[in-house]
Parts: sequence; structure tokens; C-alpha cells
Amino acid sequence: MAAAQAGVTSALSRPKSGWNHHYIQQLMQARQAYWQGNPLRAIQEYAQLIHHAPQRYLADLYGEQGNVYYRIGAFYAAGNDYIHSFRNLIREKNLRGARTLIPIVAQINPYAAYQLTIQLNHQETNHHGGTTDYGNTLAVSASYRRPF
Repeated sequence: MAAAQAGVTSALSRPKSGWNHHYIQQLMQARQAYWQGNPLRAIQEYAQLIHHAPQRYLADLYGEQGNVYYRIGAFYAAGNDYIHSFRNLIREKNLRGARTLIPIVAQINPYAAYQLTIQLNHQETNHHGGTTDYGNTLAVSASYRRPF
């Protein structure tokens, strides 16, 4: 999250249509709660956002909430949120973004990371017409993808 404070952008930095002022304000409140050392309030705000957010923002929201859980040592919850983020990135066809989460999940739950790798390889094979592209697999496009 320190990267988010430094100005690294994600899809949520500039919310698009479908987000009204209330949701943008709630996102800022969740981030501010985290930055001010109130992770439980941040988690409550993220949970509400996840419940109401347009699907295209779920990957980022789960990732940011996962960072909060990770920082407070709730690694199981963090891993679950990173897995939800991964699945939403796959749904969005953001395969590179999904790949960046696998090493993080592997630190928390190696078996889940193995399953995600299989799922991602399957998606990459289908996406590239039968060949898997492993180029630039470490690209990070949003701040939440590196919680430590």
C-alpha cells in the first residue's frame, strides 16, 4: 500500500462511469482508514464497496482489501481476497495481472497457487490459440499486487 500512497495508479484511481460520488468517497475513506492505522474500519469500507461495486472494479477492491488483511497478519483472509482478485482479473482477460498474484498467493497457500497456475495456463493457451505466452510475467500494473 505504500506504493499507492506514492502515487502508483490502479483502475480505481480514476473511477469511470457506474461509480457515483458516494462510492468514490467510500473508496477514499477505506484507503484513508488504512493509511491512518485503522485496518478494521478499512476492511468494513472495502467489504461494503465490494458488495456494491461494478464488476470491473472487483479485482482492484479485493486486492486492496487483501493488502489490509496481509498487513494485519490475517494471511488466510488476504489469500482469499487475492484469489478473488485473480478470478476477476481472469474474467476481465487481464492474464498478466492475474499472473502477478500467483507468487503472493504461493507464499500464503502453495496449493491454491498451483491451482491458479493451472487455471491461468489454461486461459493463456485458449487466449493465444494453443500457445502459452510467458513473456513479461512479472509486470505489475497496480499497487496492490505487491503487498510487502
